[in-house]
Amino acid sequence: MTRDKQQQISKKISDFLLTLRREDGVITNMRTNYKNDSVQFDILIEEEYTDEKKQTQLDIQYTEFSKKYGFTQNIVGMIFEHPKLGEVKVSHFKTNNRKYPIIGYTVNGGKGYKFTPIQVKSYLGGDKLINRNSNLDLLLGKS
Repeated sequence: MTRDKQQQISKKISDFLLTLRREDGVITNMRTNYKNDSVQFDILIEEEYTDEKKQTQLDIQYTEFSKKYGFTQNIVGMIFEHPKLGEVKVSHFKTNNRKYPIIGYTVNGGKGYKFTPIQVKSYLGGDKLINRNSNLDLLLGKS
């Protein structure tokens, strides 16, 4: 296969992916590897998320991770008082880190720290305070 033929085929596939992007609202990415007598394509097609849909997906993911680590609700965004660091806001999870999977940043300085689930649970007030029903009872004054 000649180089011109390879480029013609590549152009046709690129045009098709552009049409696919416009009509179906997906994100496409193509990597092309030309060899002597052949051409190889790696094509990635992903669903395009709006900001609202992206946030919903993150909320679902953070809720799943929170439950995995023993919490009853999504803890991302919660603020707790650390004895030495001051106020710390839970930012995200780093699931590859088995011992310290919860990442938080100090509210004043913005410096990042990692925490164990047990530490965060105790700083947030334990099971009773974290539990969604208990929080609702506190808001309604039923405690």
